[in-house]
Amino acid sequence: MVKFDGDLTNPPSINTSSIGTTAKDWAGFAIVAGMAFAVLGIARSTVQPTLESALSMIPGVQTEGEAGGPWEGW
Repeated sequence: MVKFDGDLTNPPSINTSSIGTTAKDWAGFAIVAGMAFAVLGIARSTVQPTLESALSMIPGVQTEGEAGGPWEGW
């Protein structure tokens, strides 16, 4: 049975005596990591602009994008 481990900082071990299980574990790890990166990409493209526009409506608040901060050009 495939063990599900959602910890991306602890990849599955490689067991040379059970190649099939190792391959399944690594495939599951790759799927979970891919989903995490996809969620981060979606958040970067949807949540950040929404927050920036909401914050820009507050008088006296300047977002980093408007100030030419570290996100300029991304």
